[in-house]
Amino acid sequence: MTNLKHKFHSISKSKAYKIFATIWVILSSILLLWVIVFFIYEYCPKDFGTYGIVKEHQRAFKGNHYLYNTETGEIVADNLDWVRWNGDSIAVVSADGKRAYLNINEGRLLMQPTFEKAWQFHEGIAAVQINDRIRFINTKGEFVFNSSFPIPSERVSDKMFYDGLCIMPNDDGSIGIINKQGEWELSPKYEFVQRDNNGWYRAFKNGVTTLLTPNLDPTVSNTQVVISQDTILVYKDTIPTIYIREL
Repeated sequence: MTNLKHKFHSISKSKAYKIFATIWVILSSILLLWVIVFFIYEYCPKDFGTYGIVKEHQRAFKGNHYLYNTETGEIVADNLDWVRWNGDSIAVVSADGKRAYLNINEGRLLMQPTFEKAWQFHEGIAAVQINDRIRFINTKGEFVFNSSFPIPSERVSDKMFYDGLCIMPNDDGSIGIINKQGEWELSPKYEFVQRDNNGWYRAFKNGVTTLLTPNLDPTVSNTQVVISQDTILVYKDTIPTIYIREL
């Protein structure tokens, strides 16, 4: 009877050891697989975004990023910081702390990264920051006009031209609207100017809102103007006057 018990305990220990060994092998394999996957993901070279015929690639062991032309294999921009692309044919690129523009269809930089800051192209013109001033260039990298402007605050959002017009600050901090010749179409005398999605403008000064058409013709002025699609509500003494505008 004693021998039988001893034999039973020996078999149980053997089975337990085999089960433990199997579990250990499985867990070790899972851990090893995780380490391999982590190493591949973190440290092997890999592609990131694709911009037209250009791809962003990271070198091995978390190396720096660069852009290369997928058709020629040529490196377009090295030591890449980031790429900003809004679906247009031209993207903003930052490399070594300087900014430039990338033609994603041709797979080349329009100019070398030299600008302190750069914004998206719109209507063939883009704003760039040079020596703490804002200037505007075309897709060849040429200045569109000689005028320059102070760096806008948060009161001027996107720094883009819409229908030939762009909201810009003057040197005294007042806000106006320029044309593509760099001339003031709307005199810079306002505290804040805002463009809505339908091309109308609201200009604020001394608590009064002036509503401007897309051609910058003033329509109504009052202390509170609410724009909703094709309807304009002008409030005076909490009583709204309704205007219908043509879109």
